[in-house]
Amino acid sequence: MDIKIKKMEWATEEPNWYSASAHEFPYGYEVRVTDSGNVRVRFGHKSWCSFQGSVDEAKAAAQADYEARIRAALSAQVQDVAEAVVALKEAEPYVELCHSLIAQKDNRKNVWRVLKKVRAAIAAAPAAKQGEVE
Repeated sequence: MDIKIKKMEWATEEPNWYSASAHEFPYGYEVRVTDSGNVRVRFGHKSWCSFQGSVDEAKAAAQADYEARIRAALSAQVQDVAEAVVALKEAEPYVELCHSLIAQKDNRKNVWRVLKKVRAAIAAAPAAKQGEVE
């Protein structure tokens, strides 16, 4: 999945203290340099952690973490869609079988309408369009 993720915007809260909120996310990343010159980082309201590197390297690490979290969340969503498409494909022949076995015209129309919706959902699924689901 190749997506472009917007870079976080860093603000200087105090001298040697920088923060970047992840856009709509209220608890962002913070990087600071202590009075003794140590670089510390924090995500959300978690504890401060030592960082072995410069402020710019800490900001780059925070950006990488932010991007990894977004990609992981999107990957999970794609997986959910892929699983739903697999389930629809498994159901399709049974819906078609029901359609062929039903004698009453009104019920047959209803099953046909459901079958068309199942097929449309399979065709429209993002995972199916990307060739991830066959």
